Amino acid sequence: MLSRIPDAFMNCFRLFYNNGQWAMNLQYGLQLEKPRIINLFLFAFLCLFLIISIRHKICKAISLITALTMIIYGTLPYSYYRLDDEALRHDLRDYGFYDQTMDQSIKKQDTNYSIASYKMNIDIDRYLQADVSMNMHAKEESDVYWLTLSHDYHVKKIVCKDMKNYKINKDHIALYLNRKMKNTNVQIIYEGYHPKYYSNDQSIMLPGFFAWYPFAGKQQLFLEYPDMGEGYNIYNKNKSYYELHLKTRCKTITNLDNTYKGYSDSLTLIGGKIKILSDPIIKNMLVYTSKDKNAPLETYFKDNIKKTNEIIKDVFDLDVHLDQKKIIIVSDDLGRNYSNNDYIIYDDYILTNDALLYSLSIDSTMSYYLNKNTHSSKLAKLYNFSISSLDMKAPYKSIYNELLSSCAEDELKYKDYIKQAVKNVGEEQFIKQSVKMLIEDYSDEEIFKKMQVKTRRDWHGNI
Repeated sequence: MLSRIPDAFMNCFRLFYNNGQWAMNLQYGLQLEKPRIINLFLFAFLCLFLIISIRHKICKAISLITALTMIIYGTLPYSYYRLDDEALRHDLRDYGFYDQTMDQSIKKQDTNYSIASYKMNIDIDRYLQADVSMNMHAKEESDVYWLTLSHDYHVKKIVCKDMKNYKINKDHIALYLNRKMKNTNVQIIYEGYHPKYYSNDQSIMLPGFFAWYPFAGKQQLFLEYPDMGEGYNIYNKNKSYYELHLKTRCKTITNLDNTYKGYSDSLTLIGGKIKILSDPIIKNMLVYTSKDKNAPLETYFKDNIKKTNEIIKDVFDLDVHLDQKKIIIVSDDLGRNYSNNDYIIYDDYILTNDALLYSLSIDSTMSYYLNKNTHSSKLAKLYNFSISSLDMKAPYKSIYNELLSSCAEDELKYKDYIKQAVKNVGEEQFIKQSVKMLIEDYSDEEIFKKMQVKTRRDWHGNI
């Protein structure tokens, strides 16, 4: 929090429109936040009183009071969002924070704890204020329970009748209980904001994969995606019953029903310049999204999704049910400056931007599933390169040829393994089985052994 003091002080003097380094965030809209508008008026009064004070001494005192008011009001915390060099600096801050604190190259999922239900009171004005009650469970009796909450939020209070004390270490909160037990009730009160995943009275960007609310267990929030770069861990899921009591000042939408209650594997909260639809699939559009004269965009988007779903079923024999999921549309800034953060598939909904829906492809969908693999898989990497070359006239031949040509010099043994596997089971069965096994989290070694391929004994994560 101390690191934000210089930024907060500078907010007093950011009176005029701030030019961005990227295209405007259509969901956030113009920079018309209440603090900025009020400070503009205070600045105008300050200038006026300074001019008048040349002849009227009493106006000098008024000028001083106005200036102090302007500084004090401007330094109050607020979840601003800007697309300038400072935004890039905040993103680099996240890269640095996670690179220094933990190994991001291996995905970890803490499944020792779960949350059966959330009761959440969320108030978003200048920033997010939350009062969250949870019913927590442990797989085995334990006297330490873990929660994950982004370190950008300030925990004000934790209440648990079974708790002795608690300790916060970066994103992780340890609850030390009086005795070992399998379940307990926890209430946590916190507030704050994140520089990228903002929450204010004008707009809200709180995706379900970001720990803006407590996750069960000691979860990994940031990842290094192989051959893609770093980004937030979009594979964090929290299957639970959610009951949300929401107070906001802008138009909002969630993945829950209109009562803000229901079961899901995450909770996404979006607000701002959005248009809420009555369509059972497309839940919203951005207000400033360009329109198609020939057909409603929601029809075009749904056709794209249906076509993608059918091809994945036909080619890979996978039932991903994309056409049965609700779709929440946000601005391109969902994944700005991060890798693999702009297309997230949950059990009951998809979170993405409209630009991606315009040109939804098989490889972007399959990439989501293949990158979920917790092993360091070169085979998954090769598929990420190869599926984009899919030719529906000869789907398996086109993918197989691209798999072979994608092997770099240090991966030539993979070319031999793939050839052996195809010789044993055929192109179609190799592709269907290997893709399915990668998604089910088998290692490359297990996949090739399943297909009776003789491999070297130097796996250690690589073959």
